[in-house]
Amino acid sequence: MPGEWENFKNNLLQLLEEHNDIDIKRMGFPDDWGDRINSI
Repeated sequence: MPGEWENFKNNLLQLLEEHNDIDIKRMGFPDDWGDRINSI
């Protein structure tokens, strides 16, 4: 279901942008997490 995945992806990116003070590395995301998400 590509449409639902797009919605989920956009919501996730928006959430991360809104809380960009969160230490992303400490959460276990790789440095290129944004690129990986966008390439899916």
